[in-house]
Amino acid sequence: FQTAWERWTAALSRDLGPAAAPMAGWRELTRTGRVAAFPRWLSDTTLIYAGNKGREVSASYVVGADGKERRLGRRNGTSPNTRLPDGSIVFAQPDYLDLYHIRTDLYVEKNGSQSRLTRGARLSSPDVHGAGEIVAVQDVPGSTRLVRLSLRAPRVTPLTVQSLDVQWSDPRWSPDGTHIVAVRQTSGSSELVVMDANGKVRSVFGAQEAINSSPSWSHDGRQIFFSSERTGSSQVYVADAPRGNEAGEAAFAGVSRPAIRRLSSASTGLFSPEQSPNGAELAAVLFRGDGYHIGVAPARQAETAAVPSRISPRASCTNCITSAGADTAIAWTGSARRYSPWRTLLPTYWLPVIESSEEDGTGFGAATSGNDVIGRHTYVAEASFNTKYNAQSAFLWYRYAGLGLPLLDLYTAQTYSHEGVFSGDQASSKRVGSLSERSRIASLQAVFLRPRFRTNSAASFGGEVESESYSTDPDTLLPRLPGFFQKEKTYPGIVGAMSFANTQRPALSISPEDGFAASVTARQRWQSGTSGTATRSVIGITSVFKSLDLPGFAHHVFALRGAIGVADERATTRFSAGGISGTSLEVLPGYAVGEQRRAFGVRGYPAGAEGGIRAYAATAEYRLPLTAPSRGFRYLPLFIDKTSLTLFHELGRAYCPADALKSGGICRARDVNTPTMSSAGAELNIDTGVALDLQARIRFGVAFPLRAREELRASSARFYGTFGTSF
Repeated sequence: FQTAWERWTAALSRDLGPAAAPMAGWRELTRTGRVAAFPRWLSDTTLIYAGNKGREVSASYVVGADGKERRLGRRNGTSPNTRLPDGSIVFAQPDYLDLYHIRTDLYVEKNGSQSRLTRGARLSSPDVHGAGEIVAVQDVPGSTRLVRLSLRAPRVTPLTVQSLDVQWSDPRWSPDGTHIVAVRQTSGSSELVVMDANGKVRSVFGAQEAINSSPSWSHDGRQIFFSSERTGSSQVYVADAPRGNEAGEAAFAGVSRPAIRRLSSASTGLFSPEQSPNGAELAAVLFRGDGYHIGVAPARQAETAAVPSRISPRASCTNCITSAGADTAIAWTGSARRYSPWRTLLPTYWLPVIESSEEDGTGFGAATSGNDVIGRHTYVAEASFNTKYNAQSAFLWYRYAGLGLPLLDLYTAQTYSHEGVFSGDQASSKRVGSLSERSRIASLQAVFLRPRFRTNSAASFGGEVESESYSTDPDTLLPRLPGFFQKEKTYPGIVGAMSFANTQRPALSISPEDGFAASVTARQRWQSGTSGTATRSVIGITSVFKSLDLPGFAHHVFALRGAIGVADERATTRFSAGGISGTSLEVLPGYAVGEQRRAFGVRGYPAGAEGGIRAYAATAEYRLPLTAPSRGFRYLPLFIDKTSLTLFHELGRAYCPADALKSGGICRARDVNTPTMSSAGAELNIDTGVALDLQARIRFGVAFPLRAREELRASSARFYGTFGTSF
């Protein structure tokens, strides 16, 4: 395919020759492609437009006649921006109303602050006249309509009738505020409609079985510019507009079907024409190979230049569908039944599971998942058998969303973990066996989610019951361990968690940018059958990201992360520090490779090198972009999007206070007075697509432990590879 594509593009370049200017006197104002739309004049020499340059999230930009740009304000999407006399900007953007509803509403930006004008109104493509009379498109069930509202009284008033066969778009006020022009699509045809300020249709013209779009008025209201694909590619056209008489009534005689003249000859497409307030310039959007560009041309030259005519490829088509037939209502004759999820909820597949590590050995099993068609019920289940320890592990996670909020999460599992048993002190210890912990847990939590386009927050709380038991290999070691490990224990408990994030992630970014993410999890547990044995633990994690506008296809990013964990002396589990933090990737069905996410990871040291009821970790990273090839490798199912480099320094520690040994809890003598781990290194990050649709980050790195290498069995340098981000 790649070879065929190269030959085809070469043939086009040879046959068509160098691209001609889309309009006489055309000059481009923007240098970056990707997304640029809806140019609007702020003055005779300045434009505002909606764009997304890839290095930043969507925003509005101001560009002058000299091509100098400045970023005006962030946007959740692309929308026309219209300035009011006081300098504020009216625009539309989507956002969540709640977990299940996204709506587009009108907003006003003034002095860098944005405020919502409507809520849940489904409004888009706003245009403002005077001090705040707004016309916009409103989404309604199965269709769209034009509406009016005012900044002073934002009550939506329909201008057109809702119809399943009619779609409206791109409304624009005339300069004197007496008329509106918009695009109407019906029965396979697209046409321009001029109506008065109350929605009464005065003129219809330009009907084509092609896309008409982006009409706008000339500075004096005598002409209407628009773009149309009637010749096969989008070009700019102009037509005479209806004129008003002294009484304010429109004189439409002779202009109900005005002559339409083509002004452009763009080989790729020209959109959104907009004449300057003094009538000297005509701005438009040009589509090129790298995206869309804002440019201008002298209006007088554009209107007098000779443009070659071209006939649409559909003109000679003898069997093309010319119009859509009228919809025929179909009456439902069946009987309604109460919804049942079972038909779509039952599992329809299973995958083999293979898990392998040096300490835990190899496990084999199967996994499945399912959900009903409306998403009310969701579950994931897995079971496996470990051949090294003859242990059976399984888990079931189920979510019920029938209440809307909260979501109810049920989790039950049996898991095993294994670690070595050593004799001697920390410096000269010798492994004498293995300690296995079996954990059985059941929990029920209520989850509250609050997604927004710019922030995301969540909270959960619930209860759990966990039982723990221990065994050793050889079994003669168990009586020699502290009493904590001698008998099975049951721990009922409560757990709560909160999280918040407001980071940005532009399209070309190599990392989250310009924000922070924070989470905290707290747990209180009791030992069943005893009194006064409550134990508490808290883990808090915070990450901060700051972008730097330095050379490269993306921003450079400076990132910081801190984590802290505290548990009391009656804790039943230890925090562990050390190891590489990442994620796993399923490279084959049921077989995953990579590292797990670690709260207190320190690269260069063994995973779980230290343990205790206190832990902390801190990381500083400098992330810089390298290349953005964005291409595949012929027949290999691998696609490389971006590469970047990370320089890091991190430290961490897990330990037990000396007094904790007196309580006879989970702490061991080797957990006291542990050293602080510290390392530095670098990572090469490759953002890939595996098998065309699975996105993954591959990290190849080297870490140099700087402290306590011999004591913690760390080599002078460790080379590694894993998946996912470090944080």
